[in-house]
Amino acid sequence: MSRVVVVGAGIAGFLSALELSDRGWQVSLLDAGPARPSASWAGGGILSPLFPWRYPSSLLPLTRHARRDYATWQQRIIQAGGMDPELLDGGMVVLADAAGQRQAGDWAVSNNIVLQAGPAASWFPWLEQTAICLPDVARIRNPRLLKGLATLVRQSPVRWLQGHVEAVSSFPSGVRLETSCGVLEADHALITAGAWSHKLLPELMPLTYPVKGQMLLYQAPQAFPEKVLLTEQGYLIPRSGGLLLAGSTVEPDQWDGRPTEHACEQLAETVAQLWPALQRVQPLAQWSGIRPGCKRPVPVIGQVPDSHDRLWVNTGHFRNGLVCGPASARLVAELISGQMPFCDPAAYSVSSSSSSPP
Repeated sequence: MSRVVVVGAGIAGFLSALELSDRGWQVSLLDAGPARPSASWAGGGILSPLFPWRYPSSLLPLTRHARRDYATWQQRIIQAGGMDPELLDGGMVVLADAAGQRQAGDWAVSNNIVLQAGPAASWFPWLEQTAICLPDVARIRNPRLLKGLATLVRQSPVRWLQGHVEAVSSFPSGVRLETSCGVLEADHALITAGAWSHKLLPELMPLTYPVKGQMLLYQAPQAFPEKVLLTEQGYLIPRSGGLLLAGSTVEPDQWDGRPTEHACEQLAETVAQLWPALQRVQPLAQWSGIRPGCKRPVPVIGQVPDSHDRLWVNTGHFRNGLVCGPASARLVAELISGQMPFCDPAAYSVSSSSSSPP
């Protein structure tokens, strides 16, 4: 049985490890824990890119079926006795002027996506702008999802190790990883360490960088529509129990993961503009995460050049880690296993030309 070490235990690591295990690989999952925390726990869980029409068509294969794929993972998690990740429908309303509506409309027609345009008040009565609605966009409670996937990993043949990688080397015969829990050797290694991936793979340095994001959590003072509200300034995401998540900051090249008072004030000001009912409501919690930013609008998935076909990577999703998670994991597992990939992987390769993200 071929052996693979998956480095990183966020959404990309968990799903990649499970996809490889399902294909018969002997998988070791290396989890750095608090030393290099996963940003997957800190995201909003919107199962759509923000302003999806601003991305190239090559991102769509990774995002289009996220709701369907997470329904399958939700079923597996619940059957295993894990925590329900609260996969909820409702759609996403995006404030957009006439030009934005045209751009979104053209994208929707080209890709057979359901889209509705009209006054924002149709969905959020207190708003006066025009908007579009993507009714098929779902949302998932990512901390619960990660806990559920952890349950699946524990019940699978995957060997879950605690520790971080200090160095990785590839040879024609396999890979060697020097870690805080000893030396690991395998046939292949898959790096899914988020923002920390480029510290292990110099090849990623020109492409990826850390981006800190901070969010607030509120108890809604009254009923909020069961839809995500997205604007250029930020977004509001309803969760069960009357909770409302507000985000998020975008702070490039920041490794300090601690929440800041400045971000709290900035987010609270945005929240009051999006929904005046929250103007005098204090947030219940504030948190932050370090996302794997990318200097191009699609992630980095595939083989690391000059690694004897032994090193692989799945990172650089920036704000799209949750929505791309299932498809990205499936794709990289197919590539490592030598199976026919479900989509053309060329756009995601390490050597693919880069461009500015949206």
